[in-house]
Amino acid sequence: MSRHPQAERALAVEFGINDEVGTDAHCSTGVRVGKRVVLGTGFAEDLPDPDMLTFKDHAIVDCLFQARTFEDRVLKMDRIVVRRGATVGTNSVLLYGADIGEGARLRRTAW
Repeated sequence: MSRHPQAERALAVEFGINDEVGTDAHCSTGVRVGKRVVLGTGFAEDLPDPDMLTFKDHAIVDCLFQARTFEDRVLKMDRIVVRRGATVGTNSVLLYGADIGEGARLRRTAW
């Protein structure tokens, strides 16, 4: 697997279907991406809290993220983690504090 020489210095990184990022890559956007992670189309188009996202090895992710919200004038925020081998389907929404377990499968439109 080749590694893009600019990947760790990029201001924004775009991924397409079946794109891969190298071993334990850490893009300057803050997203932590493990080995052989598949990120869905449009992943980097709207990523308001990239430093709050972690994708472990062999995860498949094609969903939306919201790592922070204002509820009753209180800021609530937490990390979002997709563990090793987990799959999160299209149009699903992961909210702050989500920790998708190893090998878990979330179907389309889950939240």
